[in-house]
Amino acid sequence: MNSDKVLSQIRWGGYGSYEGPYFLGRLPYRPPSDPTFWQKVLAVVTATEGGTYDAVNMYDRCILSVGIIQWCEAASIFGVSKMLGDCAKGGAEELVNKYLHEMREPAGICGIGQYGAKWRFYDDGKQITTKEQQRALFLGGSTGLKGQWTPEQKEHAKRVAAVMATLWNEPMFRTVQENFTIKRLPSFAMPKSRAILFDKVPDVDGDPWEGALRAAFISFAANLPAVADKHFLMATNKGGWWSLSSRNRCIAAIRQMTFGPEISIYPHRYNKIRPVLEKLFKIDLPDFAEELEKFKQANPLALVFPDTESIQEELIAQGYDLGPHGADGLYGNATRAAVKLFEEKHNLLDENKRGPDGMPDSVMLDELASGRTKRLKGSSPPAPVPVVEPPEEFSKLPLERPTQPSTPSPLADAPSRPDGEGAPKDELAGKLAELSSELASAGVVAAQLASKLMSHAGEQGLPLNNANSETIKTATAALESAARAGVVARDLYPFTKVQ
Repeated sequence: MNSDKVLSQIRWGGYGSYEGPYFLGRLPYRPPSDPTFWQKVLAVVTATEGGTYDAVNMYDRCILSVGIIQWCEAASIFGVSKMLGDCAKGGAEELVNKYLHEMREPAGICGIGQYGAKWRFYDDGKQITTKEQQRALFLGGSTGLKGQWTPEQKEHAKRVAAVMATLWNEPMFRTVQENFTIKRLPSFAMPKSRAILFDKVPDVDGDPWEGALRAAFISFAANLPAVADKHFLMATNKGGWWSLSSRNRCIAAIRQMTFGPEISIYPHRYNKIRPVLEKLFKIDLPDFAEELEKFKQANPLALVFPDTESIQEELIAQGYDLGPHGADGLYGNATRAAVKLFEEKHNLLDENKRGPDGMPDSVMLDELASGRTKRLKGSSPPAPVPVVEPPEEFSKLPLERPTQPSTPSPLADAPSRPDGEGAPKDELAGKLAELSSELASAGVVAAQLASKLMSHAGEQGLPLNNANSETIKTATAALESAARAGVVARDLYPFTKVQ
């Protein structure tokens, strides 16, 4: 189905620990001349989220992401399967599979099928339901991690990306993708904000400011739902907000969502959505010049750290563990934990000095940039925090170690860091290698202890009881000390990734 024309345009990229093919797309989303309210919302969201029907990304934990806001296929999500299932409904299943059959040789052994009420990919007649099966079908069996691709696997993955991109040449499939996405946009709003904004929707067509506020909110919520929810509610709780005109309520809420979180990329996000909001809702928003200037004065490093990925990359360069996904551009739990450790190390945990809910504020970014300057100039890094040695009885803990494949020494093969930084110095490395060995013999999964701590360890299959809880606390402290000493956990422990 002409996927060869796209194949030559498939590029290879990397993100965090992953690498793989991607295609930026050639078919941008454009609302019709007389758009519905939700088509306007989608146009505002896609102003910052990519926005091409045929965009494909295969270099992150989703394994395969497709579409105008990059629907994720990874097992348990199955976003691409569901979207293609909608395309297949109404008698178009044969046409969808004419495209998908090209993913495998011989042609025709893979495609999309209905299993009960669910639509899933199949390969050689078998339903694809696990990440292992997805990697086999889409990545040719590669793990997707950097350096773990054969030439044959790369060619196979590029072919899959080309097929996934080509399918959207069909106009009716683009219409399905638009409707599929619009149907799910309200889910980005958390319950309290949804109750205010969408449960009792006012006449958004009659009052364009009401519509613009809701579209702007969904745009911010599509990036970080909890942060958008928090700052929208903060705006509504300010005295007199409900007595304002719809215009002033809209401006007040957007101002709070833009500048309240003190996230450096949010003024840039506003700059992208503002002209779309003005065009579609026929309103005139203020340019926020004064507020933007104040933001820059409070946070002059917005240009140094323009987005989440740049902040993550610097945290990693300074020795903080962001988990197996690394600098993936998503502000998740691992990034929040790294920010918290950074703030703790630099005495920024005072409530008056930190951003909301672990978000990097101007004070934290200033300290991060200071470390960046020292690193780039070759200055010696701060002295490492001493590693807490585990007690002798640690090796006798009755903990079951998950079965893991044999892995070479992670210290020997630790990935290189920016600007020539490598593994820790010999003395620290020796101590940590010893600690790693003791942790391994005890069957402790570092990621489970370091990130979940006591309250969540049980969810990950670690037995906790009164006899070993104090020892586990000591082990957790040791891991956190190692992180503060500039050691990336995944460089030390070969058994941190647990499916």
